[in-house]
Parts: sequence; C-alpha cells; structure tokens
Amino acid sequence: MHACKCNVINKSCCTIKIYDKRDDFDFDIVNFPSLERDIPMSPSYGTHLSQLIRFARVCNKVEDFNDRNSIIFRKLLKQGFLYHKLRKTFAKFYNRHFDLVEQFNSSLIKLIEEGISHPRFYGDFLKKIKKVKYKTNGVFLQHTVSLITQDVLNRKYNKHILKNTCSLVLSSEKQDGRPYSFINQ
Repeated sequence: MHACKCNVINKSCCTIKIYDKRDDFDFDIVNFPSLERDIPMSPSYGTHLSQLIRFARVCNKVEDFNDRNSIIFRKLLKQGFLYHKLRKTFAKFYNRHFDLVEQFNSSLIKLIEEGISHPRFYGDFLKKIKKVKYKTNGVFLQHTVSLITQDVLNRKYNKHILKNTCSLVLSSEKQDGRPYSFINQ
C-alpha cells in the first residue's frame, strides 16, 4: 500500500497505480503457467483470478485497473489460455468480489469492454461455427451461424474479430455466388 503525503494510508486521497518493472523489458517474461504443459487447467485460471483481486485492491482508478487487466489478459492469451474461459474467470471475480470493484462504479460489461484484450480470433466462436458447418452440411448454415453470432455480439465480442473468425471457417462458403456475411456492417 502507498502512504499519502498526509501520512495516512488511504487509497481515496491519492492516485495509486501499479508499476511493474517487467513491463519495461523488451522481451517476454513468462511468470504465469503455460497451458501447453501437463498441468491442471483450473488452478491456472485461478492465477488470473488472484491477479484481478490484487489489481482491484491496489488500484483506485478504473483506468489503471483496466490497463493492468488488459496486460495480463494479453499475456495469458499468448500462453494458450482460452478467451471465453478468461472472460468467465473475470465474471466470477466481479460477482464474488464486488466489494473490491464497486469503487470503480462500472458494470461487468463496461469493465469487459474497456479492460479485456481481444485475441485475433475467438476460439469458442470458431469451435461453434466449425461444429455447425460440419453438422448441417450447408443446410440452414447462414441462419444458424447468424443466431450464434447474435448471441456473442450480445456478450460484447468485437465485430471485427468475429468477422475474422468467420472467415477462418467459412472463407470458401458461398450463397448465390457471394461469400456469406453473418455480421452486419
């Protein structure tokens, strides 16, 4: 904790920001478990949860909290963590430790929008589309994928990344000679 100029240990009277000297290095430091190893998944996602608790206890501005959350999110995605499971871990943190995040006066959706790094594609969305593509053999493909897309858009997934994810699976699929377009411009 940081002591203020007035020698009172109180987060509300001054700005507290986390500084991690490892962020200044121009090489990657692996300080979280890699999911490519033979380790249980649940404790690995627990490291994300414990870091969120630490950030919320130290930061007193939502921008600082979101910045730290975004940094750790990027690191964990690079190490093989799944986007949708990290989101679930974040939601679990928000609901179980609301006493820590209520100081930020932000909803869960707002914290997700502003403090979570998005990957180049969504693995959970990709898996669902592949499953639909191979199960339906093209019958009702557009309708089914549109419903799945609307569901994830409601959960604030990024439209651009959803389009990229769709193109990974459906790049050769066409309807009436035109490529499928499941996400409205």
